[in-house]
Amino acid sequence: IGNFPIEAPASLIGDGKGTQPQPIQIGNLADMWRWWITNFDAIMGEFPIPIEIDDVDPNEPGNQSQKIKIPNVAEGIAELFSTAFTGAYNSAISNDLHTRAMQMLVAILAQNVSTFDHTKAIVDYMGFRANEKEREIPIPVTIKDKDGNDVDNLDDFRKDSKVKTVGLEYKNSDTMQSTFNKLLFVASIMKAVHTLTAKPGEKVDGSSIVEQGDNSRLNKDLSDYIRALNNRNSIRWKNPTTGDTPEQTPEVKKVGDGVIDLTE
Repeated sequence: IGNFPIEAPASLIGDGKGTQPQPIQIGNLADMWRWWITNFDAIMGEFPIPIEIDDVDPNEPGNQSQKIKIPNVAEGIAELFSTAFTGAYNSAISNDLHTRAMQMLVAILAQNVSTFDHTKAIVDYMGFRANEKEREIPIPVTIKDKDGNDVDNLDDFRKDSKVKTVGLEYKNSDTMQSTFNKLLFVASIMKAVHTLTAKPGEKVDGSSIVEQGDNSRLNKDLSDYIRALNNRNSIRWKNPTTGDTPEQTPEVKKVGDGVIDLTE
């Protein structure tokens, strides 16, 4: 009390520009209490402090506003600590999940590449072709806006959208099942025509074929067939793709009635 007057800054709150507040003279204890209460009130503010949050649920469209009140400094510190701890915990969990998702994404990408290569190899082997077709697929984010520009804010990026991609469409009416059905039908006809009915234990050879038919006609048909086989210009020996005839073709010889021999 005996040290008055004293000098102190007029305010403990700066102007934000780095300018030092003007000093004032405090001449007695009453002035000092007034100076202390004024600056303490300016620093601490007025309680309770009402706060309005514009949007508490960003997953819902529009703003879901909510009002809260902080009654005193202790409550404010408790709320800040709780919020900071929850945010740090959620951030750690989110980083762990994102790391796992990234590992899974790399594995899925590698598997997709392998699946694509296997599928392309099967398509090339089977020899069928499909037409490219543009289609839209849904994705959980929005990359481009309606004008084709990159989205530059998080709210728009989190919206569902559709992107165009190129797929394949098979329009041919023939399928593997229908083709195999045709082959089975032809095979059944050939089996019915060229199969002999034999009793159990009976030997079936070329002589039995001759005995069941017209011998002279069968020999003539067989001779014509052999001449066609031995003809290098015959379509039987031409490559169906290039139309070329191989340099060396087999030679077919008749060694008996109803019996032929194939030699290189």
